[in-house]
Amino acid sequence: MAFEEPVERINETYYFDKLYNQFFSIFITDYFLLAEEPDTNIQSPYSDKDLRLLKDRINRIELKDGTVIYIPRLNVEERKQIIKEFLELNSLSFDNDNFRLLIDNETGRNQFDINELSNELKPEWKIYKATKILEKAETFCNLNRIDIESASLWTDAKVTTISLDLTEPKSQTVDKKIDKKVWWKFW
Repeated sequence: MAFEEPVERINETYYFDKLYNQFFSIFITDYFLLAEEPDTNIQSPYSDKDLRLLKDRINRIELKDGTVIYIPRLNVEERKQIIKEFLELNSLSFDNDNFRLLIDNETGRNQFDINELSNELKPEWKIYKATKILEKAETFCNLNRIDIESASLWTDAKVTTISLDLTEPKSQTVDKKIDKKVWWKFW
């Protein structure tokens, strides 16, 4: 899944922890849980033990500890190369203009897919894509000496709830009266 995510998505980042032989992810909302004085409007999905582990992992990531390995997403060029290879295998189904357009349209901003495929090619694309992503994942595991057979996946209970009450200002600056100036007096 990590390899297939949109390239620039920041809401979830994937890692492997060599100390625990475990794959895990960190949601952007997880950082709210680590404040020294956590907001009471945040409901954590983690047990105290898991929260300590999360804090430890984030600290090790920030320290660039080699025991936590970032799992990259496919970059745009890798995505385009996989699409190109698939289209070349099925070249009779596409004219040259459409072929080039499908490759050029891959920006990395969406889930890795080709929406413009005909229905009869969609199952073939899913198999081809899964095979290529599996190859990338296996290469990643081999390069990082990760034994996929013995590794585990950290918690899937990852729904953090944040409630914001916008009716009660937390700061006096919100209530200050602002002197309004007309636009031509700014200069």
